Amino acid sequence: MSTCSLCLTQISHHAAFCHRCSDSLRNTTPRCHSCGIELATSNTHCGECLSHPPEFDRTLVAARYAPPIDQLIHQFKYNGDLSKGRILAEWLNSTLPQSKPDLLIPMPLSPARLQERGFNQSAELARLLSQRCQIPVSYDLLKRHNSETQQIHLKRKERLSAMRKVFYTDQQIKVRSVGLIDDVVTTTATARAAAGVLKKAGVKEVIIWAVARTPRPNDKD
Repeated sequence: MSTCSLCLTQISHHAAFCHRCSDSLRNTTPRCHSCGIELATSNTHCGECLSHPPEFDRTLVAARYAPPIDQLIHQFKYNGDLSKGRILAEWLNSTLPQSKPDLLIPMPLSPARLQERGFNQSAELARLLSQRCQIPVSYDLLKRHNSETQQIHLKRKERLSAMRKVFYTDQQIKVRSVGLIDDVVTTTATARAAAGVLKKAGVKEVIIWAVARTPRPNDKD
């Protein structure tokens, strides 16, 4: 027996949430196949991705960035509650398709941010997913310069410009497909920049794996 991480009821199966909570979290709203943003229609792609195709090939998200998932992410990311990270990784893993990439790479933090926070939440998610999916993970292929630009206050175009030279790698990557692990996708500026570096390093397919995607009303796209 285990306990649902949301409603605390006892459950007989090994999972992060009970069936009722799992059903409430599964968002059936159509999403853009490229960036994962919620769509108002049954189209396969949003207007932004049609007019400005991203460097990554697909975005797979487990939930909308809203209660209670956003609270779990906050406790994990800012309070260092690693038990919440295990819950989020378990939930993300349960929503992923059967086909898997060759390698997992976490979204890196700048050295200064890593020192400040003490750990990289995306690296922790990647470690847990690697164990569950039996996919190797690399923590040092993709690196981030020590840029301290505060992205949250920037508009979308400003974010894209600021992120262009943030990421780098010092070697060729000899795998076909990569799962780029992140906790939350907001404007996709970070994902676009990181995926661009991976593609230039030899990766043919980059799939964003994220716990949550911000809903359209709060998105800065």
